[in-house]
Amino acid sequence: DNLNPYNGQMYVASDPLLGSSVSSQVAPFGVGSLSLRLADKFVTNGIFGRVIIVPLAVGGTASSTWGTGGPLYNRVPAAMARLASRGIVPGMTGVTFAFCWGQGEGDAGTTQIAYQTSLTQVLTSLFNAGFVGRAFINKQTLLSNVANPTVVAAQVAVVNGTTIFQGADADALTGAGNPMADNTHFNDTGMANLATAMYNAMHATGSPF
Repeated sequence: DNLNPYNGQMYVASDPLLGSSVSSQVAPFGVGSLSLRLADKFVTNGIFGRVIIVPLAVGGTASSTWGTGGPLYNRVPAAMARLASRGIVPGMTGVTFAFCWGQGEGDAGTTQIAYQTSLTQVLTSLFNAGFVGRAFINKQTLLSNVANPTVVAAQVAVVNGTTIFQGADADALTGAGNPMADNTHFNDTGMANLATAMYNAMHATGSPF
């Protein structure tokens, strides 16, 4: 299912998902939602019987856009409020919360401390909004097939192994077969491989994933 963070209503999940920027999901900028592919893996592998996707991603944004004072800072706590308004809250029997962060391509020139500060502010807003679950942070910075080790270092630094875990290594999906012609966005194969990598990273953290 797809909970639309703009109106709090529930819909059958299909591309383009309601809540994230359309440009990140459809041609020529993308080949469909990563979230749908990831959710499908949890269902088909018998981990969860139902997955509710709350899309928040906005293409082309930098980490500072999401940090304190940024124009997108309230998206995360607002999404938690939307879920709560429908009676979906952490601690309910049979309910598992996860937060997936895949961003970094738009942070060329951002220092490690600046990126880490913004991401920490995002995560703080998440937990302050009542989130109880696991947050997964991808290593994700590839721009024109070049990784950004400074931003990767910041993405790794926030991981604590208790509430915040390493997600997929999206930067490892280089070479022929994964990227589109711009060597930044993933093609259909690359998106499928990223979904598999994210599923494996989440599953490796143990029950309930």
